Amino acid sequence: MDGDRVALVCALVAAAACRGAEAQRGDEPPTGPEPGHGVDVPTGWTEQPAIAEAAVAAAKQALAPDAAVHAHAWAEPARGCYLAIVEAHGTRREDLLKVIEQLQAGLGDIELADWTTSPDAEDQAEINARFTTTVGDAPSVAMAGRIRVHLARDRQRFPHAVAAACFYNDRQPAACDDACAPLLSMLEPLPLPEGP
Repeated sequence: MDGDRVALVCALVAAAACRGAEAQRGDEPPTGPEPGHGVDVPTGWTEQPAIAEAAVAAAKQALAPDAAVHAHAWAEPARGCYLAIVEAHGTRREDLLKVIEQLQAGLGDIELADWTTSPDAEDQAEINARFTTTVGDAPSVAMAGRIRVHLARDRQRFPHAVAAACFYNDRQPAACDDACAPLLSMLEPLPLPEGP
């Protein structure tokens, strides 16, 4: 399936932002609104459970088998447009700026462009980028798209990430790219913890 590779990229983005298994969480992590984290998926896009399952498996492999990860994916296959959203909770306390540096370094095999991060913040950050990656063993087959990541540290100072990738093959790239920007702009920021 075309979307599997990029859904894995999306999962690894979320997992890279939350990697590690050095500390035990004291409580169950909160989950955001289901299933689109504020993204109003267009009519006609169908759910893609196989892509979502692959994304969860990839994120858990990068984190830990018992990591708190969930994902959803949709597609408009006739045009070759896809959307995957992955949420992951970290298991190691880390500074978000360090997490962002690790994330960018960890995506070395993906061609990135227009990488931007939000202004320095201790407990919250946002990343936006464009990317291109090959699918399968055929280097001439490429998927391109945009990714948006919201990062926040929870009350226990563990990183929490939600990553959305909107991507497409070569069927109707211009139409899909036009659909991606407004979809990703809907992605809700992660809530900051209340109280001390």
